[in-house]
Amino acid sequence: MIIRPTFVCDPLIHVRPSKSQLGDLLREIRIRAKRNERTLVVCLTKLDAEDLASFLLDHNTKARYIHSGLTTVERADALKALQSGEIDTLVGVNLLREGLDLPQVSLVAILNADSEGFLRSDTALLQTIGRAARNVNGEAVFYADRVTQSMQRCIDDTNMRREKQMAHNLKHGRVAKSTKGSNLLSIFDLLREEDGEEQSSDINGRNITRKKLGRIKIESESAEMRVYNNTSHITQASDIITDHLPSMPGVYFWKDENDFILYIGKAKKIRTRVKSYLSPNAKHSARILAMLKKAKKVEFILTPGDRDALVLESNLIKSHQPPYNVLLKDDESYPYICASIGDRYPRFSAVPRKYGKEIGEKASKYRYWGPYPHYHEINSVLDAIEEKYDLRSKSFAARYGAGDYKEYNDTFNNVMKEVFENGPDANDVALLIPKMRVEFEEAGMLFDNKNNICRDVVALEQYGSDSNEAIVHLIQLRDGLVAGKFTYNCALPSGMLCLDDFSATLQAVLKQHYHAAEERPRERFTYFPDELLTQFPVSDPKALKKSIRLSRRLAEPTRTGSMNVRIPTKQGVRYESDAKAIEFAVANAKQAALERVIKDEVGGTATSLDGTAAKELAGLLGLDTVPQRIECFDISHTQGKASVASRVVFIDGKPAKHLYRIFNLKTVQGVDDYASLEEVLERRFRRSWGACGEPIVDEQNAWSFPDLVVVDGGKGQLAAATKGMARANVHPYMGAYKNIKSVQDMIVSDMISQNRTARANSTRLKTGELRTVPLCALAKNKEEVFVPGESSAVNYSSDTPALLLLRAIRDESHRFALNAHRKRRASQGGFRRERKREHIE
Repeated sequence: MIIRPTFVCDPLIHVRPSKSQLGDLLREIRIRAKRNERTLVVCLTKLDAEDLASFLLDHNTKARYIHSGLTTVERADALKALQSGEIDTLVGVNLLREGLDLPQVSLVAILNADSEGFLRSDTALLQTIGRAARNVNGEAVFYADRVTQSMQRCIDDTNMRREKQMAHNLKHGRVAKSTKGSNLLSIFDLLREEDGEEQSSDINGRNITRKKLGRIKIESESAEMRVYNNTSHITQASDIITDHLPSMPGVYFWKDENDFILYIGKAKKIRTRVKSYLSPNAKHSARILAMLKKAKKVEFILTPGDRDALVLESNLIKSHQPPYNVLLKDDESYPYICASIGDRYPRFSAVPRKYGKEIGEKASKYRYWGPYPHYHEINSVLDAIEEKYDLRSKSFAARYGAGDYKEYNDTFNNVMKEVFENGPDANDVALLIPKMRVEFEEAGMLFDNKNNICRDVVALEQYGSDSNEAIVHLIQLRDGLVAGKFTYNCALPSGMLCLDDFSATLQAVLKQHYHAAEERPRERFTYFPDELLTQFPVSDPKALKKSIRLSRRLAEPTRTGSMNVRIPTKQGVRYESDAKAIEFAVANAKQAALERVIKDEVGGTATSLDGTAAKELAGLLGLDTVPQRIECFDISHTQGKASVASRVVFIDGKPAKHLYRIFNLKTVQGVDDYASLEEVLERRFRRSWGACGEPIVDEQNAWSFPDLVVVDGGKGQLAAATKGMARANVHPYMGAYKNIKSVQDMIVSDMISQNRTARANSTRLKTGELRTVPLCALAKNKEEVFVPGESSAVNYSSDTPALLLLRAIRDESHRFALNAHRKRRASQGGFRRERKREHIE
């Protein structure tokens, strides 16, 4: 439509230089504001729109910005503010197109009009200046240092239309009148429709349209919508040992029987996360269910923190591509802070990855810091920089002629030096930003550090303070991955536990480790490092390097280059990366030593072979003697049906399976674990008295008195077990805990209230005969240990040798009870009973 019903002509176009554009723009806006008219300003980017709006506000001009980063309601509010006169200027990017009815606008100013591209094509320019074609005073200003072909075509087309319009009005005596405009609701509706077509969201550094984002979300949900609660066909928890797993951050691997990696995950607490897969109440997708059906074991790597776990998990998934992981695409990674030092006006920004060979020589124009596990951490650093140094507004002013180019670049270089190069000073409050940056970047210090591209890190850990046994743990770091882990069990030469012992041990173990590479098959990563970092100095570094080079020459004939052997530096540029790498190796060495202590080589159950756990357990429970025979009880049923109880026995840290027993519940109906425990403990300890009422002390007798009783559960189960034992004249031994009177009062009160006194007196027990046995309960939720008479847990950790021993016994009791319950339920349901029978009481 060339001739409009209002006879308003197309706006007059002016081309003005960009050097003084901000000052000129301010003057034009103020002229329109005095006439109660509005101005639209179009920038190239969202940041420019935001910065220009801030610049105008700083110069006493009422302005707001509008772009696709705002919600539909926020955009409508901005337009309403312009229509109502609340603001004089609206700054935008690409939303000011045909269809927005804003007759109050008499000026459209386009910055960077000479920047070739979609937003500055002749069509886009025509649509944009058309916003001023509803006001009789409409004008458009192109700020540019040259006239592009698109600008020229736009100017020519507009001038042609304008000449025809003016000629028509003159010929027919028409008087142009500004459009009255439409109501705000139509604008809101229009914006909502456009929002689905135009709005883009910056997701992890990638622009994805709203419609595309919607499809991605729907597809993602549909892939995981089918969630299953039936875990009957999952690998049973009893088949996978989890007690060796620590409650520490790291990465875990589900593997099949052939050691093939099925799934890689990360966790702040590995033990809790892995056990959640095996919970009977767990809800899994079909993908995870299929993985668990094939899984046979779980392995793990400890990391210094959960951020490191995030980075390592990402690198490992990309490297191994496990079949049950949602594989990360090549362009999906952890983000970096990028400084565009090669630009005329450099700036800091968040980028999804480092750019390398794919951009050629331009790669040298960028510097990176990171990676950061989350974009919000980068934003925190960038926001802090902006708040302190005001770089964006200074850059904007310099780029648009209101500031000095050299002054901005000097400021930027100073910021880069203070924040990213000097490092944090603990005594300087002004350097809180670099402190925050270093804290966030710790994740990349280990797995994305040039010092760890090809490095072996070695730590040594003793079994105990009074032992000459030690673990030497070597970790291969290759290209951001843990390419291998090696654990060597050895005896310290003199047993003096001194530095000379550690040095000699490392020397001997490392020489043997690299010599063994000659017979190993070639793998993806080189077996030999460029650098060997050891927790303690080796006894003869020159001899070790010579030996490693000889082994390398035989195993990898084409491999050349130097090889360094050293200990961590105490200062300098390598200090942080060295400290992080050694911390990583030491944590894994400690875990390997702990596993070696508690590993049961016979039955595969995590127990203590050298008595360390039992000694620690005696101290934890306040016992006078170290417990040798430990019994644990658990109840298993399905909604109160086919109820059974298990009793497992460990002697000297090993399962004594010939002493295992199953109890079928006789007096309890329905769901009542407390009453079940009372019955079972009473029945068990009544058998501990001989025919004449004397206690049975034969270790091989199934009913001999134990050194410790453990029940699966919390304070409720503990109280029930105490009552059941008391009815058999066996009371809990209190050890160092003093509230025994409250426990005795509870027992007597319960026996009287339930009229059990006569029954107790009618047994075969000797008059006045009383036996004490230590008792405790282990609650699964937080792995808390409770003892009679104490209201709170007596342990402070769930990963000590004592707790690992208790957890192993508890889990074995649970496994034994669950298997017996399934057999009883199958027999009650008419299924054929399995041939192998347990001892049933």
